[in-house]
Amino acid sequence: MNYKLVFWILFVLFSTTYAHAQDLSEKQVVQENDLGNVTDKFQELFFTAIKLRAIEKHEKAIETLTQCVSINENEAVIYVEMAKNQEALNRLSSAETNYVKAIELLKAQPKIDVQLLLFQNYKDQKKYDQAAEVLHRLRSKGIDLDVEYMEVLLLAKKYKLAIKQIEDFEQKKGFSKLTDNFRDAVYKSTSNYKEAIVYYKKRIAEHPLSEDAYFRLISFYKLEENFSEILKIAHKLEEVNPLQDELPFIFSMVYLELNQPIEAFAYSKKVFANNAIGEEAKTQLVQSLKVFVDQNPNYQDEFIRVLNIAIDEGENAASNEEKANFYLQRDPEKALEFYQKALNDQPNSFDLQQKVIFLQLKQNQLQEALQSSKNALEVFPSQAVFYYLKGRVLFELTQYEAAISVLQEGLDYVFEVSQLQVDSLNLISQAYAKIQQADKAESYKNQAKKTKIELDEMQ
Repeated sequence: MNYKLVFWILFVLFSTTYAHAQDLSEKQVVQENDLGNVTDKFQELFFTAIKLRAIEKHEKAIETLTQCVSINENEAVIYVEMAKNQEALNRLSSAETNYVKAIELLKAQPKIDVQLLLFQNYKDQKKYDQAAEVLHRLRSKGIDLDVEYMEVLLLAKKYKLAIKQIEDFEQKKGFSKLTDNFRDAVYKSTSNYKEAIVYYKKRIAEHPLSEDAYFRLISFYKLEENFSEILKIAHKLEEVNPLQDELPFIFSMVYLELNQPIEAFAYSKKVFANNAIGEEAKTQLVQSLKVFVDQNPNYQDEFIRVLNIAIDEGENAASNEEKANFYLQRDPEKALEFYQKALNDQPNSFDLQQKVIFLQLKQNQLQEALQSSKNALEVFPSQAVFYYLKGRVLFELTQYEAAISVLQEGLDYVFEVSQLQVDSLNLISQAYAKIQQADKAESYKNQAKKTKIELDEMQ
């Protein structure tokens, strides 16, 4: 095959503009100048294979590429294309063989591209040692794959080498949450909490203003259930930043563990008075306080006082959305009221649009729900969920033909098997049944069943 054609094929295969390249017709490609002495048959088969992969006919694509091999077995791009089809069919081992074959035939940059594909293939097969070897070779050529190399060393359980790479990376680029996360993964995978504690104590001594190091040290003391040391570190952090939002929560939990309820309740009040502390932490603290009070009933009144602070502060400081979330299970009508206020402030919120329509449907506010679904589709015209919701509203309004039309339009925006697809097909079936079109109702019902089976198999 002529060099220019090889280059073009590799460009199609590896370029980020691959989707655009696919739009070129086969005729346009064949008319490129200087195609050399490549046979028309080879070109026809190869580009047919590319088209077959694009429409996910992978078996046919493999058969076509096999014919290409019989014409010229020394073209690396055939094996790359073969491997991609095999990966789509989850034949990872066969794909690996073809990537290796392509690498043997290639030189320079294309060879690097295929090695990266082989690396991902090894990762997908959980062959982490081989994946690490590929990255080691590529990095030796000056290619920046430091992060990927650290990650795969962790997956390969090469912990000592991983730590060395983390340290080398930090010498070049400094400390970061990324490398600390990798380091913590090593310590936790090996249950080497003591070494982690030594490391982070040294980090704090060298960088006393690094708040993240304090929190990481606290997390390892927690794994060792050494609450006295957590208290010491938390107080040191308090000296560095007395306004640190997370500290009152830490103090509350630790004082409970150390059976010092007066201090625990005092810090709990600060937690519930601070709107910057997330609901998850507050909920966890309430549960811990409740367990303590169940075992120590004489603190019941103090517990109630803390809860009253939580309720008052929550009402005063919470956003409309937070208030709506609070009332969602307690008072759906009030929740809808707050969600609508929140939506007025955030009209482009995908999540709020859904919640408003769901609650309007649930409360049988059908005309309001219809208008809300129309508004949502103006903001999100390609989101299938809003077509489904509009279709559901129209169904409830007994506008069955309109519901079918909207639901069918929504299916055009469902690009993978999902529960939304199943629900849409079922609702179309029900709508056809309502207008006495039994054959279509049965057809969509069967499609829904088939899709549900596919979905269950995927899960």
